[in-house]
Amino acid sequence: MGGKIGTYNLSITLEISYSFYAYIYVNTVLHCTYILQEAILEINRLEREQTDFSRHCLFCREVCTGNRRSLFRHMADDHAFHIGQPDNIVLVDDLLNLIEAKLVA
Repeated sequence: MGGKIGTYNLSITLEISYSFYAYIYVNTVLHCTYILQEAILEINRLEREQTDFSRHCLFCREVCTGNRRSLFRHMADDHAFHIGQPDNIVLVDDLLNLIEAKLVA
């Protein structure tokens, strides 16, 4: 039994494994990010082209219809509420619902 105990150097294998998993992780994240970006751009395009938009102003009883630009223009002109270019805003209903909830609270 007095034999020599063998030792193994696993650092090369672990380094390769870590690099491989890091590579897979980064590429997966980048791919998912790309897919998410494409989905958001598509949502933005659909919202910009929407013609049946209708919503009450956050500050008065005015109902703006047609396109979301009309609501943002109304809020900017009549209430000095500037939130940015309407064509650059995505998920408008979610944003307006969030702002409305904060105003009510």
